[in-house]
Amino acid sequence: MTLGHIQLNTPKLAEVEAMYEKLKLAGYSVGELDSYEDYMQFRFPDPTGYVVEVFWEPPPNLWQGPLDSEAASLLCP
Repeated sequence: MTLGHIQLNTPKLAEVEAMYEKLKLAGYSVGELDSYEDYMQFRFPDPTGYVVEVFWEPPPNLWQGPLDSEAASLLCP
């Protein structure tokens, strides 16, 4: 079996954006920051060339219905 890439799931949306900016400033070759209504991600190669994906998506209990204060806290730092 061959793995395509490694995924790192962050608990908050802002963490994806922060990690993206830190890696760019550090000189990593990061892909585009893809942002959707319910998902955000970017990919970059590690030093050996293996692809790492950093992403955020809401937990399953928040997939439907309006956001309450607990859900909103996951979106904001």
